[in-house]
Amino acid sequence: MTRLVWLVSLCISLFAPSLALACAPVPPPGYQIKIEKEQAIIIWDQKRGVEHFIRRASFETGAMNFGFLVPTPTVPELAEVPDVVFQELHALTKPKRKVQEKVKLQWGMWLFSRGDLKAVPRSAVKVLVRKKIAGYNAVVLEATDAKAMADWINKNGYMLNPELQTWLAPYIKMGWKITAFKIENKAAAQAPSTSAVRMSFKTKRPFYPYREPASMQKVSGKTPRSLRVYVLSETRMKGTLGDGKKPWPAVEGYSNEVDEQAWKKLSLLPKKWSSSLGSLWLTTFVDRSSPRPGIAEVFFSSVKNVVKAPPPIIDIKYTTIPIPIELLPVLLLFVGLWFGVRRMKKD
Repeated sequence: MTRLVWLVSLCISLFAPSLALACAPVPPPGYQIKIEKEQAIIIWDQKRGVEHFIRRASFETGAMNFGFLVPTPTVPELAEVPDVVFQELHALTKPKRKVQEKVKLQWGMWLFSRGDLKAVPRSAVKVLVRKKIAGYNAVVLEATDAKAMADWINKNGYMLNPELQTWLAPYIKMGWKITAFKIENKAAAQAPSTSAVRMSFKTKRPFYPYREPASMQKVSGKTPRSLRVYVLSETRMKGTLGDGKKPWPAVEGYSNEVDEQAWKKLSLLPKKWSSSLGSLWLTTFVDRSSPRPGIAEVFFSSVKNVVKAPPPIIDIKYTTIPIPIELLPVLLLFVGLWFGVRRMKKD
């Protein structure tokens, strides 16, 4: 299994009641970040070995400022992406609606009425990039050891507990770059103004950052969660959790080729990146597991192209046939007379 694992990704604000998700937020001391819904777009450029990762999530917190850490094997390119792309992809892949007609009888009084979201020394932590983007202060860091990174995070207003430091240590040891996104919410009662961010980086295999600290998995199991991943690549893709010994509890919801007109409308990538892409296939996955088996990342690989549409949404249209309840005594009288006449004929 490749070492290229993305542990944490940025979470975009949409303010919804929720619990912590598959990234590692670092709030100020005494605060908690709760997250419920996640959506991600992965565009895999196999020719260049580049993954473009766009993600947003709903969260709720009273913290005035907080942040997220994103380890990547190389320095990522950061760019703002309009949130509307998620709406467009949803519209492209949503189930068709079908109307099913049914008849039902309704008793009632029909005849009479009707009712109706101070750095440490340079030798230990090196700042590679500083950038303000989409409502974030983003800093790409390079650290020599996990303790130095933890000190940098703590000295910049966040709280990295021992569990998160242990979780981060092996990735610092491998020499990955760490992108720290900081959201400054000047009025805790208001949603921070942020947009989706694209991170483009080199990797041998496309993946989704699914692994979580153990404590986050325990907390997350107390409330329903929703994860929707859109994967665009040259072929249809399947997702595998880590080494594949344990299945990823996600359901493939849509699979089809993306026509040129739809791709242009999405405008997900600038020309310098999209020029190397040929025809693209879109595969979607929905994961509603809670708690999640966040023990590893989800890796994607090619499989045979098969068109798959999500089950249609059935809208039931009832045709109501009213039966006046006032006629019930008459009906009972008629049935009684009918049985009486039959009995007389037998006698």
